Amino acid sequence: MKKAILNKSVALVLTVLIVGILILSGPADALKINMNLVKQTVKSIVLKTKVVVETSDNLDKIDYLTFVMNGPKTVRCEFYDTGRIKTPSACNGITIKKTSREKINYGYGSRPLNLEYSITINPKDFTKGTYSTSLEVLKGANTFSQPGPSVTIGNPVVRTINLNDLRVIRLN
Repeated sequence: MKKAILNKSVALVLTVLIVGILILSGPADALKINMNLVKQTVKSIVLKTKVVVETSDNLDKIDYLTFVMNGPKTVRCEFYDTGRIKTPSACNGITIKKTSREKINYGYGSRPLNLEYSITINPKDFTKGTYSTSLEVLKGANTFSQPGPSVTIGNPVVRTINLNDLRVIRLN
């Protein structure tokens, strides 16, 4: 009898503890960030970014996004989900264009928000060197971050030449 009461008490305490942890942790914000290098030339570097917010709550409450470049020069370019840059003077040499914003409907229930941007970097506005990139999304009190591709500015393209492919021209 005492053992049965003890077992029920332990089960009740564990149940209350687990439910309490679940309530305190709150809802999860499933957010996916992807950034790819699309084009790199002497005149421009183009990155495509995609942000997918997968929760049904507060889909439109992204405060702002930050494109970060760390290298010889550090740049933090903050912009709104509309693509408008918060402080243009902090983003010299960077252009951000929103390419899509849609709520994806998988059927019943949640409708993820899909945001896509094209980020163009003008290399002449940056110090030569290699930069790591990342995209941060500020949503409420949470910041989500994803590293992007590294980009190199100002270094010449090195091409390997096969000596067997060279031709000798004789002048008489």
